[in-house]
Amino acid sequence: MLLVAVAGLDRAAIRAVRYSRLIPATDRRAVHVVNDEDTAFALGSAWMQAGLADRLRLEMVDPVGTVADSLAVVASDLLNGGAAEVVVLATQQVGRRPWRMHRDHTGMEIHREITRVQGARSLLLDVTGAR
Repeated sequence: MLLVAVAGLDRAAIRAVRYSRLIPATDRRAVHVVNDEDTAFALGSAWMQAGLADRLRLEMVDPVGTVADSLAVVASDLLNGGAAEVVVLATQQVGRRPWRMHRDHTGMEIHREITRVQGARSLLLDVTGAR
């Protein structure tokens, strides 16, 4: 099972969707943690209009703590439900200069939480100037 964490439909999400096709998996899903219903609705609409729904199903999940906590719960639930392995792909935005990290550390937080889940793996995809 491969889960692609998406916050919005930006270049980072598109890169993650494209990259996800390179990862062997029997089931692939994009996952958005809903912190704001209007944002979630806009993402769902944009996802369908961009034709991504045919490539990767978008799942909306309720928050349980932070985004990273929520994705860890999803991964745990899938593993407890019989999935042999869960891989979570998240993006990590870096500045144009390699030593300058982007101020949003959600990707790294997701990575930390997923590595704590027995049977789950985390992949971080570095993206530059993706917003």
